[in-house]
Amino acid sequence: MNSELFITTPRAGTVTVDGTTAIVGVGTDFTAADVGKAIIIRTTAGDKRGVIATFTDAENITVAVAVDI
Repeated sequence: MNSELFITTPRAGTVTVDGTTAIVGVGTDFTAADVGKAIIIRTTAGDKRGVIATFTDAENITVAVAVDI
């Protein structure tokens, strides 16, 4: 499934979600400053929204509530 990633503004990279709070990116550049910001994962099936809860590294974050595409 094609997806676009937005955190305030469009971001590079793609993400994988699996129905948990974990979001794994490829080519993303998450930062600690993203914690607390809304994240919108735009897919061909519609938008999925969440709030970034924790930052691990540039390609791994968690959201407050599980996201499934």
